[in-house]
Amino acid sequence: MLNYEGSCKRIDLIFRAKYPFYSTELYKISDVEYQIFIKENIDDFDSLKEEYDHSIRFITSPVYLVKSRPEEYISPVKYIDDNSLASNYEGLPYTSFQLCNHIECQHPNLKVCGIETDHQRKVLNFIVNANEFSGSIDEIKKTLKEIGSTYDSELTLTKINKKNTKSPGMFEILSASSLHDFDPGYLERDEGLWFDNANYIYSGSFTKNDLYFYDSKQSCCLLDLSLFSNVNLRNHLLLYDVIYCILPLADRMHGFLVEQRLSRDDMFYLIDRGRLKIINTQPEFRLDHKFLKECYQINPTSVISRRALSALSAIDIVETHNNYIFKDMNLIKDL
Repeated sequence: MLNYEGSCKRIDLIFRAKYPFYSTELYKISDVEYQIFIKENIDDFDSLKEEYDHSIRFITSPVYLVKSRPEEYISPVKYIDDNSLASNYEGLPYTSFQLCNHIECQHPNLKVCGIETDHQRKVLNFIVNANEFSGSIDEIKKTLKEIGSTYDSELTLTKINKKNTKSPGMFEILSASSLHDFDPGYLERDEGLWFDNANYIYSGSFTKNDLYFYDSKQSCCLLDLSLFSNVNLRNHLLLYDVIYCILPLADRMHGFLVEQRLSRDDMFYLIDRGRLKIINTQPEFRLDHKFLKECYQINPTSVISRRALSALSAIDIVETHNNYIFKDMNLIKDL
């Protein structure tokens, strides 16, 4: 049975994010049709509908913009509100690789070998390596259901050890379980930080003070040492309690230390004292993995991966929204 509810709710959210001054209602007309009703009167509705169809709606999602509330429908659909933007990642348009990666992030105890699509039965069959699986199948099925895929999901265990042949991309954050050669522990920790708390972050109950690497009582700054060779680390250590720094790529680490007139032991000392924290904005395979591993072993809070940065960015967006005096659309309309 086809289930378009998740993707339709996500499209409604995307529309409201682009047009926050419109109020919408989402209705299920049939199993293969949903409608988004805009409460406000719109002078040029046809132009808005054209933009919606061409720039917002997923091409496979049967949800349409209407200017009249439907008279006949199966049921109204609860929309995704601003306090639950993650919404268990429901309705996001995953590629096959992204979906496999998402499942492995949620369940580090399994390896997804691939996805087979049965269009006749309308089922996605997730093939999982039985040799690397431990845990509850029910938990995995619960995650698949929460994603809100259009097709139903099945799980098949196999003893075939099929490795992921996809090379890590620059803008993709791979699951920690697929990066055993690069992960000394901080990738798995930050993966848990994001996936365990994403819903709490967007609801505002998880704040900066809950992050393991942030202390509001300390003065700090960010240095991008990957680009600016004229930055003197020692000068900033005199001015701030903590230095957050972005290190150069692996092939430039030696030159960076020479320019700064520092040794690795000097860096380890600063790490141990809590004066220096390393922010990874690059994929781990481009960085000096051995150095990062030693830093993490000396002080586990000293290495911050892209997952943790994502959490910090989301927290900052929520705080900005909460502090914005015109966040109430009704107030703007009154003005």
